[in-house]
Amino acid sequence: MGRQMDLTCCRWKAFLVVLVTWAAVYLPGLGKPEFKGEEGRRVLPAVEMLKTGNWVVPRIGGQDYYNKPPGINWLVAASFVLTGEQSELSARLPSAVFVLIFVALLLWMPASPKTASRGGPSPWLSVEARFISAIIFLTNIAVIEKGRLIEIEAVYISLTGIATLLWLNSWSANSSKWLLWLAPSIVLGFGMLVKGPFILIFFYSVVVSVLWYSRRPKDLLAIQHLVGLSVVLLMALGWFYLASQQTSGSKMTGQMSGQLLTRIIRKPDVIYWGRNVARSFTNFLPWLVFIPMLWDKKLTSQIEQAYWTLFRGCQLGLVTGFVVINLMPGMESRYSMPVIPLASVLLGWMLSLRKELCSSEQLWKNILLACFLASCLTAAAGLIFVTRTLIAFVVLALAICATAIVFWKRNAIKYPPLLSLVTAVFVVVAMLQYSCFGLELVTANEKRRPAAMNVNRIVPAGQTLYILKPGNQLNPVIFYIQPPISYVLDANDVNDNMHYLLLKNADLKALKAEGKISKRPGAVLYEFTDDIQGQYRLVQLDYPRD
Repeated sequence: MGRQMDLTCCRWKAFLVVLVTWAAVYLPGLGKPEFKGEEGRRVLPAVEMLKTGNWVVPRIGGQDYYNKPPGINWLVAASFVLTGEQSELSARLPSAVFVLIFVALLLWMPASPKTASRGGPSPWLSVEARFISAIIFLTNIAVIEKGRLIEIEAVYISLTGIATLLWLNSWSANSSKWLLWLAPSIVLGFGMLVKGPFILIFFYSVVVSVLWYSRRPKDLLAIQHLVGLSVVLLMALGWFYLASQQTSGSKMTGQMSGQLLTRIIRKPDVIYWGRNVARSFTNFLPWLVFIPMLWDKKLTSQIEQAYWTLFRGCQLGLVTGFVVINLMPGMESRYSMPVIPLASVLLGWMLSLRKELCSSEQLWKNILLACFLASCLTAAAGLIFVTRTLIAFVVLALAICATAIVFWKRNAIKYPPLLSLVTAVFVVVAMLQYSCFGLELVTANEKRRPAAMNVNRIVPAGQTLYILKPGNQLNPVIFYIQPPISYVLDANDVNDNMHYLLLKNADLKALKAEGKISKRPGAVLYEFTDDIQGQYRLVQLDYPRD
């Protein structure tokens, strides 16, 4: 009974540190920057779903959008409903929340009711190992970047980690085969609805490797696994069938298969491919320097014999998933990010076996000390040159206090858990500084939201704004436009009844040449430049003709 209370207390303390780290890193200033990059493609279909009530067919700019399944759009729409507002913060919350879900499961999830009754997690990872793994995951540079945006990657890598963790926990405790296969299948099925079938590569790289080392590959033929795999396919194909009933099935199939095939059979470009492979490694910074530890024989020899095959399988699965995805000629560096959860778990496992810091960890400790000093200088510079608000003074005080404490106790940092804790403190300090000072600079240079605000001021209330051929790239601007919007997909459909028309400069010139738009200078009410699509013009079509 005493050990059960100790384990529970230890996990609560670990979870409290992890929760504070997550909140301080992923929430401050989350809704402050305007949407950028791919975010509009995740948000506008969600807005359309809530407007029309059609949650099956995602639409952008008046057209069906099947480059990606709608899983991420569902999450954004659900967040809009739960928060009661359609804002940047509400849209980005799912990414941050899924990061939290993974680390929470990592710390709390038992392998079976039997292990839960003993007050501890599944036996293959200690609480200490799980704590270190959670900190590694939360402070990974790629996870931080994607976890603060509403893009697919943060949700996708978290789902991959959750499915893999569910399977490994059940396998390590020899749980029911139905639990072993069905629980991950539901997660994998939703993962298929978020980004497609690549999630299966990462999951089965681990599963097949563990079964191979355990000499039980025939378990893949078990009825429980076949049922679980059927659940995955039914979830994905069920949506596909419903969507195909509401749109052109051939167009939908062509768009989705085209996206998939360009990743697999794209014409090789050695320079492009090599650059993306290199970036795939940097996605695991700053912890990349510790990865060789996974093949340290002195360290791996400390693994309990009962879990040796599990570790070897995870080790091989990590390498296999990373290599397979990077061999695809059309891959991008972000495609290999789903290996981050497993890499974090294995690295946390190895670090927990350390009795004291090794040379590479001592190096990381010294780098951290230097970073703490730099954080004080950065906060002071931000206070002088960026903003002098009360929060800015608090952030500077926090940086100074954290630096003083770490330097005062630097000789006590002898063990990996303490090093992980110090790393978490530094990342918290750094992210608070970014939220206080960095975002001020970022928002000062925004273009899309100010452009939309200007359009809102020009177009009278109640008037419809027509947008010619909006495509997929203008959508961050469209989110901020308030007047009723109607999309014009063909230039031949432009007519004088469309009082206000937003279009590219090239299309404007073509329509003027055809006499559909007045050549009077006053017809162009506003112009702005999009970084991707180029120059846009807002014109009024009912000006008097020459």
